[in-house]
This record gives sequence, C-alpha cells and structure tokens, in this order.
Amino acid sequence: DLPLWRHQDFVDVAAQINTATTKVEKERIAKQTGIKDFPALCCVGALDYARSMPWEWFHLLLENIIPNLVDFWTGQFKALGPGIKDFEIAPHVWEEVGKETAAAVQHIPVSFVCVLGNIASDRSLFTAESWCFWFIYMALKLLEGRFPKAKYYKHMCELVEVMKITLQFHMTSEQLNEVEQRLIGWVEKYEKYVTRTLNTSTSY
Repeated sequence: DLPLWRHQDFVDVAAQINTATTKVEKERIAKQTGIKDFPALCCVGALDYARSMPWEWFHLLLENIIPNLVDFWTGQFKALGPGIKDFEIAPHVWEEVGKETAAAVQHIPVSFVCVLGNIASDRSLFTAESWCFWFIYMALKLLEGRFPKAKYYKHMCELVEVMKITLQFHMTSEQLNEVEQRLIGWVEKYEKYVTRTLNTSTSY
C-alpha cells in the first residue's frame, strides 16, 4: 500500500522546491512527488492539503481511467487484441459526439466549464477539469444510444453515479461502504467487458 500523505508532507516538499538552487533539482523533486509548488489556496490557513483536495481521485479517474475508457470505446487503446469488440463506438458516430461536444459548451457560461474542443479530432487540450465536466455532465446525454449494446452505456453511468457521490462535501459511513461495493462491481464488469479483448491482462 502507498503511504498516506499528511499536510506537513506537502508543505515540506513545496519548501524543498522553493529552496532548490537549480532548475534540474526542482524538476527532479516535482517529478518524484507530483508537486510543483504551494497550492494557489495556500493563503487559506484552514486547509489541510492532504484532506481538502481529491488528489488520488484526480489522477486515477480524470487522467487515467476516463481517457482510457474513451480509447477503448473508440478502438484506440494500444493493447486491444483481436477479441470481441462489441463495445466500440463507430468512427462516424464518434465524430458526431465530437462535434456535439464542441457545440454544446458554446452555450454554457465560462464559470462552469472551460472551452472544450472536438473530442473526436483533438483531445490535446482536454485537462482533468475538461474530462470531469465532459464525463459527468455531458457524456450521459452524448453517448446515450451510441454504444452497440446498452450494457456498456449503463456501465459508464454506474461510474458517473459513484463519482458524483465521492464529490459530496459529506459522506456517511453507509455511503462509503456503498461506494466501495459499487466500485468493486464496476471493476468486475470492466474486466468482463473489456479485458477479454486485450493481448495481455490489464488492470487499473
């Protein structure tokens, strides 16, 4: 198991970066720890850096799982083998999704979301924030009826529901247990639906 970071750990690393005398040393520390500087909200004394921001949620879901899912759905995941691929969205359908994504955000105030481009033609500008908004608030409608089989759309919706629960300001012990069980179920379905097509076994 990875060790849990404390608030002071974040402070110490940020201080090391600020006192590093060379750019190479600063980059080495940043690469090793994933921290580049003090958070923008460091002036808010009541914040606990280790407990006030969803670091692992950010990296695991927004920078890994969701982009990987899109790669699976569009046949772009490099480890895909010759197995069953009945979860793939047809290229012309995905192009429609991309155009609808770009068009939809034109009517959403910038306070809620940054500019999202055509996800089908260029994902280079998609940040973690972009993936979060697209997956939680747009994909439910954009991908409805787009999968060859409805069970894959339902599988996506199950992850969205769990993500929304984990973003609540407060969670009960019952909700924590629910999230754990639902995530276990989601991963089991993922393995059943997706990894059967891989050349080698893949896990999160």
